[in-house]
Amino acid sequence: MKCEVDRPVTQTAEPNGSQQNVAKNYISHLYQFQNNEMKKIDAYCVTFIQNINFFKKNFPFIEIIYIPFDKTYNDYIAFLKGTDFYSLPFDNYLYICKKFNIKNLPSFMIIAPNNNVLVRDAVQLIKTDAYVNNFKSLVKNYTVHPSQFKIGNRFFDLFCA
Repeated sequence: MKCEVDRPVTQTAEPNGSQQNVAKNYISHLYQFQNNEMKKIDAYCVTFIQNINFFKKNFPFIEIIYIPFDKTYNDYIAFLKGTDFYSLPFDNYLYICKKFNIKNLPSFMIIAPNNNVLVRDAVQLIKTDAYVNNFKSLVKNYTVHPSQFKIGNRFFDLFCA
């Protein structure tokens, strides 16, 4: 998935030169400040995937399910080629957004086996150095047993129930 932002609308100067170009001082890309440096937002997406993959190495028993918010099917396929995540089909994601109250993209939410949301904004969690220990303390009491599933299938419980 490639992060894209619209370029700001530029206003051309009046032919007589009396009006200044209003847009000349706008930043043409979206940036974030991280580790004492400015990074473009597309770099943030790459960092986000690297953080998720690092998370997966520390917690191999956790499954990551990608919920596609891509603009096109080709973007969806291109993103999935670079990951080993499970994915929901490329179609209407608004139901999932409403069900889990997703407000920001990219979003990383940690859901317990009983379908309770453990961490709503896990992106902030995995940015911390101590997140491995913090997360271990969160999940140590959760075990998954198929008899706990309402519909008998974890995916159906999460996304259909």
